[in-house]
Amino acid sequence: MPTVPHSSQSTPPHPPRPSRQPITSRPLAALALSGLALLSACTTDERLLPAAPAITKVDPNSTATSAPTRALTTEGILAAVEPATLRINPLTRLEPDSKDVLRLACHLELADRFGQSCRWLGKVRIELYRPADPGSDGSSDAIAMSGGERQSTFWEVDITDPDQNALVFDDLVSRTYIFPLVDLPDWVARLAQGNSREPWLTLRAYFITIDSRGRERILETSARIRRETGNR
Repeated sequence: MPTVPHSSQSTPPHPPRPSRQPITSRPLAALALSGLALLSACTTDERLLPAAPAITKVDPNSTATSAPTRALTTEGILAAVEPATLRINPLTRLEPDSKDVLRLACHLELADRFGQSCRWLGKVRIELYRPADPGSDGSSDAIAMSGGERQSTFWEVDITDPDQNALVFDDLVSRTYIFPLVDLPDWVARLAQGNSREPWLTLRAYFITIDSRGRERILETSARIRRETGNR
């Protein structure tokens, strides 16, 4: 499983929405991700599903021809399975790697219009935000009252190559893309140890791709990971 190094680019005080220009990929280094112990149950709202297709038994000795199928187009096929939403899966967590180095295992989940998990080619940007400094007292209540956050760092991954895309997708357990984010800021390590005045970190993720009509599309999501309760 490849690791994702953080970007060395400087960050403006209020970073803009990801550019519609192609995102430069970062080199990926080989790193084995520890086995997953949790299984996330996925459910689909049956109200969104069409009626089940008819199953017809055919006499092998019959000379009758099958009824013509509905005409299929490339756009129609892609539109039926393309991603509609992006989510930071609750399996996202801070954990040590095999060498006891802290990393942030970010699980990103794409789902189609039926709410079923799917894969797609595209580019990913993951931003890490730190709660704004509440002042001299540094209390969690003061941070929560301020409601402010500032970008700490970000990572970018190019998964437009089908082989690389498959490499970071977990098709056995979680049905998510797993990105082991390394080179974390010192304050995240203190947060993981319970020694930080920051009560949470926030991740914002963007998936930049092309839809079934050839138009650029950006899916985005965010999640706050608390020291006590995990992903929210």
